[in-house]
Formats: sequence, C-alpha cells, structure tokens
Amino acid sequence: MTRLQTTVTFGTRRATLRAADRGLPGGNPSSLVHAALIRRLALSALLFSLVAACCPPLQTSYSTPEETLRTWQSQLCHDQPEGEYRCLSRSLQQAMGGFETYFPARQQLLNDNPIVGLLVQHADLPGRVVESAGNSEGDWYRLVFEESDQRFAIEFITETLVTFHLRDGNDILGLLEKPLEGYLGRDETRQWLMIPKPRLTPEQQAAVRSLTFEEQWKISSIDGLESLPEVHE
Repeated sequence: MTRLQTTVTFGTRRATLRAADRGLPGGNPSSLVHAALIRRLALSALLFSLVAACCPPLQTSYSTPEETLRTWQSQLCHDQPEGEYRCLSRSLQQAMGGFETYFPARQQLLNDNPIVGLLVQHADLPGRVVESAGNSEGDWYRLVFEESDQRFAIEFITETLVTFHLRDGNDILGLLEKPLEGYLGRDETRQWLMIPKPRLTPEQQAAVRSLTFEEQWKISSIDGLESLPEVHE
C-alpha cells in the first residue's frame, strides 16, 4: 500500500512540475535546458522513492512471465543470489558462467546500469509495462518497461523440468529440450513417455518413487544485456 501511495505522489509531483514549466514567467516551453531540468527533477524523485521503498515479500512462482518477474524482483531486493539464479533460463545461466560467477557478473550489470538496477529491485515493474508480445507457440514472451524516459525489456522462455523423487528423500532434476508432448508416443494398443535425461543409474532408477513435470517461465535476456561483461578475479 505504501508503494502505491509513493507512486501516486511521484506522478503528482511530475505533473505539477510540468504545469509549472508552462507557467513560469519568461519561461520557454520548448527550452531543451528547462526540459532537461524537469526530467532530472522527476528522475531524482523516482530514485528517492525507490531507495526508500520496502522490499516485497519473498515469493517463488514461475507459472507466468509476470510471476517469474515478481519472484526475481523479490529475490533481488532481499539479496538472495540462489533464488535470483533460479529465475534465469539455462542459456542465460551459461552465458553468466554458471552460479560461481553469477553474483559478480550481476553486480557489474546493475552497477553499469544504475537506473535499471533500481527499477528491477524496487519498482512495481508489472505496473510499468508499456509493451508486451509473445509468439504463436506460447513459449516466448517479451515485456517492455518505461519510467522517466528510461526503457528496457525483459524476455522470457518456457522450460520443461522433470524431477525424479527418490525413496531416500533426494530429488534428481533434469531439463528437457522441448515441451512434454514432444516425448509422448502412442500406437493402437499403448502409450508411452520417453525421458532422454537426466540419465539415471540402475540404482537410482530402482529408487524412484514418483516423478513430476513442470513448465516454468524463465528470464532469457534483460534489455539486450545477455552479452555480459568479462568478470575479472
């Protein structure tokens, strides 16, 4: 509730500044210098409100692009690298060099793009969507955000995960390369499921008590920042 009030206050302040701009004695509405000043004041108000904002509650859901976005934001704001990392697609994880180099790489990205960094950690991003698009297959989605002349995009893809639950309480996870229906087969007398990976040992296969499949939305790129800077020791 506090964040909504802050957003309204910021929006009101920006509108007031623009009204004052048109009514300043001797002011020129087309002045680039004055327009830049107004934008800087509005941006300063935004940054102040974001820094003062509280973190949202931690959540873990990947059922839609928006839910993955909220999960990622909550993990970022609470500084939970492992939770953040789970929101990323396998391809983006690999581009970041694996979990061992994820945290310094992510810190460098946020430091190089401080406005985007504050927005993704503290802002109500679903409320700042100005464009959205998806493909006909339903396995890719793009959200474009805008705030105070700052625009960036986040792209999502779906990943199909299989989890083998063993009798000893351990789980073995695998990432399938295509949707679940791509591994189903049937003929006139039977139907079957072929799982190419993970490849279980005979002992693990004998210990399987159940398995689950889940389609999850994961972040595949952030405003073209998938080409990440080199991380130095």
